[in-house]
Amino acid sequence: MLLRALRKLSNGIAKYEVFKASRISAKTRDILLTRGIISVVESPPVAEAGLTSEIVERFESAGVETLADVIEADSVEGMTDAELKTLKGLATDMLSIEVPKSKCGCGR
Repeated sequence: MLLRALRKLSNGIAKYEVFKASRISAKTRDILLTRGIISVVESPPVAEAGLTSEIVERFESAGVETLADVIEADSVEGMTDAELKTLKGLATDMLSIEVPKSKCGCGR
């Protein structure tokens, strides 16, 4: 499961950062979800992400259906570790929200 921090967390996870649920305990996850501090990442299907049909077919044959699944995949048959790492980075970028820089320098 992928989560998104809706504000900065004390363990170093930045505001709006997408991260794997395994980075926090299940108890902490449940508390933070209930309080609205984190949310589950909703992600589009791989087929709608603008990737080549060859890459989409490889992912789908490996059971990787969404961009969140891409990030969580350990390996995909017919894909090198370097290719998968690159595609994980692309998926992370697609699911990330850029935090606007404050013009006042006050950190807001």
